[in-house]
Amino acid sequence: MKKIRKLLILLVVCLLFVNLSSGFAYYGNQNVSNEFIEIAVNDTGRFTIGTTGGDIENLQDDNKKLLYGHPSPNTSYTTVRINGTDYYFSGNVQSPVSNGFYKNIITEGTFSGIKVKQILSIVKNNTTQLKDTVEVRYIVSNTSSVAKNTGIRIMMDTMLGNNDSAPFRIPGIGEVTTETEFVGEEIPPYWQAFDNLNNPTVIAHGSLLNVPNKPDKVQFTNWGRTYNSPWNFYIMPGSPNGDSAVNIYWNEKALEPGETREYVTYYGLSNFISEQNPPVSLSIAGPSEINFDGDVFMPNPMTLTSYIQNISDVQAENLQLELKLPEGVTLVTGEAVTEIGDLTPNQEKMYSWDIKIEDLKDNDEFIIETVLTGSNIEEKSVSKTIHINDISNPVLEDIQIIPNEVTIFKGQKRSINVLGYYSNQSIKDLTSAESGTTYSIDNGQVASVNDEGVIDVPINSSGGSVQLTVSNGELSATATIIVEENIEDTPNEIIVLPGEISLEKDQYYQLEVFAYYENGTRENITFKENIQYSSLDESVTKVNNEGLITTFGSIPGETRINIEYMGLSKDVIVKVLGEPVLSQIEVSHQYIELDKGESEQLFVNAVLSNGERLDITDDDKITYQSYDNNRVHVTNAGFIQVLPDAPLGEVGIRIAYEGKTKNITIKVINSGPTLNDIEVTPEKIELERGKTAQIGVTALMSNGETKEVTADEGTVYKSYDLNRAVVSEDGSIQVPINAPLGDVGIRVTHGGKSKTVTVTILSGPTLNSLEVTPEKIELERGKTAQIGVTALMSNGETKEVTADEGTVYKSYDLNRAVVSEDGSIQVPINA
Repeated sequence: MKKIRKLLILLVVCLLFVNLSSGFAYYGNQNVSNEFIEIAVNDTGRFTIGTTGGDIENLQDDNKKLLYGHPSPNTSYTTVRINGTDYYFSGNVQSPVSNGFYKNIITEGTFSGIKVKQILSIVKNNTTQLKDTVEVRYIVSNTSSVAKNTGIRIMMDTMLGNNDSAPFRIPGIGEVTTETEFVGEEIPPYWQAFDNLNNPTVIAHGSLLNVPNKPDKVQFTNWGRTYNSPWNFYIMPGSPNGDSAVNIYWNEKALEPGETREYVTYYGLSNFISEQNPPVSLSIAGPSEINFDGDVFMPNPMTLTSYIQNISDVQAENLQLELKLPEGVTLVTGEAVTEIGDLTPNQEKMYSWDIKIEDLKDNDEFIIETVLTGSNIEEKSVSKTIHINDISNPVLEDIQIIPNEVTIFKGQKRSINVLGYYSNQSIKDLTSAESGTTYSIDNGQVASVNDEGVIDVPINSSGGSVQLTVSNGELSATATIIVEENIEDTPNEIIVLPGEISLEKDQYYQLEVFAYYENGTRENITFKENIQYSSLDESVTKVNNEGLITTFGSIPGETRINIEYMGLSKDVIVKVLGEPVLSQIEVSHQYIELDKGESEQLFVNAVLSNGERLDITDDDKITYQSYDNNRVHVTNAGFIQVLPDAPLGEVGIRIAYEGKTKNITIKVINSGPTLNDIEVTPEKIELERGKTAQIGVTALMSNGETKEVTADEGTVYKSYDLNRAVVSEDGSIQVPINAPLGDVGIRVTHGGKSKTVTVTILSGPTLNSLEVTPEKIELERGKTAQIGVTALMSNGETKEVTADEGTVYKSYDLNRAVVSEDGSIQVPINA
């Protein structure tokens, strides 16, 4: 049932959103694969992913789905948002071009002056170090003369093996089976999907943060709810995901004329380095590679996750997990030693750490180790090698012409694209002459090419085949240009859009008809002289010789419109409705900014199929729902109230009426000065064991003012290793007397802004010797004397310790002399 439902929804969306007036080369579905993974893209640009051989160590994940429908794409799609308008990357695009050598599929479309190139490539996985993941890349260029706000949302309909309700795991969070959202700094570095959490046979891995342009929001949610919301989708926290999906957002941001921006994410196979011998399994997951650009490491910090599961039938007791790091790598979050406690049979626990590379610039790799111990298990350990990939000087290794064979009619122009492949696995668009790319054609009588890769075939071209050569630096590539007469061929197929139409009385509708030819081209034939339209029942609807359907004076009912062209035929179903029905609902506001404590009244109209509008604001059948009642309340009459202590940010309001819904956005703002950042001093502290230090925190406000917030109740302090340092609510740091030497992070958070202070634990000067004065004393019976004790330290300093609690005195004959705790000697009268 779900498959049918998904296909029906897909057809509706295509009819509503895809502009079908422009032609494109028609190549059909494209697939590329290797021994691990496969990509499939249909002729509209939608894609799916599945395994071929899968994980080489897993015999159960061969030929399995990673996205729903594989290898027939239809339910995952990408939204291009331009100046607040949503465009589906689907349909109004050139058909995909695949390349088996480069293992990629490229699809291109233009939306409102924004050129979007989708490149799906099989690349090396930074987790497995194998080419078993798919890079999903969008190269977005502003070809217009004005700046435009541009954003991207990628929606992937996850399906692992046969499980269309694939659950997730998030590092630092654990299992995610209900609708969950991460924004900004909360976004995890990666996510995993499973066919089964308890006994997985298919595991997928998505990388989010190892890219220059990081996403702004990620949602793990229900496919059925998000499919019909191409952009403004609000999760319902706690609601089961069920049919699961992932949304990855890059918010709208100004793209200047001529500017290009890239959006990248990764999705592919996942595996664990594990030790599976009973009674307890120990696994570790995370990147196996980190990039170094000559200055900084990326990502840094990086996240590692360990899974511990009792795979026996007896309880594992007193388990302890230790993370061992090499010199030059420090622990930022998590505990170096974690007391797990007991694990019952089949119970599993997950622990995550953020580690940071401080100084490994001369290394090619480093090794981290996890060690598990317990009172009734043998010690076991798992090591992970992390490779350092030097990307400081990426070298252009190859160039590719897209497509590498082009058929052009005389009198036409056609643009090609050039991609550059670099040693750091990056891909760049090198089409423009500004990139150093040059073009030449071996026969100028047939065709010419300009500096931007546009091929021009004159009407008087001699025709035939010529070779296009593209060069950049010392690299070159060639493509074949075939010039043909523009003679009308017999089409293979005609397609009419839409395939079914519902109309009211006294309306009209324009059909669009396309012919697909043997040479791979598509033509709009709607107004061709030799196309014929006919209605099977003109009492229901009429159609003229240009495909214009009219229902003036019609009776309600259903009939077919038949279209014939060059021996081919298609039918379209037309339904003429009776009484007007609800077409949609309109809401007075789509976006409202409100201060804390402010309110606003919504007004809602029902729009009928005949164009009539009815006020339904307080109708009994209308419902209003706030997606976050901690911020905004809404009454059943559409009255919005922002709570006085509401957190800042956006909230969705859902309005529903007789099956029609609308979502609007309420942004809770603070019209006063807002927090730009916090300043923490000092940023680094060196403390000896047993010593204390004070952190100072200052809020930097948007109006330029500063505010002391060290002891503010909104300022939160956290020590990442309580064995090394404890921090109080007012920012006072205490190092225990027996603290291990090394570094510990103190995280300071205020108003959503965070900073980390590094505390280095020092041992302090050691005691070399003691000096006691006087060394000899002569005392009469009943008399007293005072000893003085000085500590001589390793750094040359001296310290008076006569009455120190660590100084201990002992008399070897209490009948002759008694000594007090402060070094006072007393001789008894009868000594």
